[in-house]
Amino acid sequence: NGSNDERAREHGNELVEARALLTLGEAELALGRHDGARLHLREALAAFQHINEPAGAATTHEVLARLLHDQG
Repeated sequence: NGSNDERAREHGNELVEARALLTLGEAELALGRHDGARLHLREALAAFQHINEPAGAATTHEVLARLLHDQG
């Protein structure tokens, strides 16, 4: 079914985007750029939640916790 294939492809694209946002957030955090990290991590979390990826959301929460800890 073409529409199922399209939905699967869209989900895959959204997953790649969510992972990219998480990676950007982690990179910003590593560089000490807390505002940039927060922005990318919030976007990543929203993206993971939108596509119902609990593992990605959990990982994003862990990185957000590190951000809060770093900000002290």
